[in-house]
Amino acid sequence: MPKSPTPTTRSTPNASTPQTGSEASLDALAAELVLLRQVEDQRSRLSELRTRLQDRIKAAMGAAEVGTVAGVPVVSHRSVLSIVVDQSDLKARYPEVAEDCLTITETRRFKLLKAGS
Repeated sequence: MPKSPTPTTRSTPNASTPQTGSEASLDALAAELVLLRQVEDQRSRLSELRTRLQDRIKAAMGAAEVGTVAGVPVVSHRSVLSIVVDQSDLKARYPEVAEDCLTITETRRFKLLKAGS
């Protein structure tokens, strides 16, 4: 049987933030929300650029583990072994054990919604 979640509150609402039900007015933080949207947009574009640059460098390195510029090591691309539990296999072969090892946790996820949503 899965372990029951233990509800925890990690933050308390700001006393100056009016709240109704499960909503909080962020009118005073409208400028911060605009800035956050801009940061998220830049972050996304930079992440895409980072991936493209890394792919070009890895392609140029081929099977080499270290890349150099003027003979100086500047990047490494090494294989790493990881040991993981295949949850699908565990559940199929040992369903009782898999269920006994379940832990249910509750978290809060911050998501910037599209304007007007």
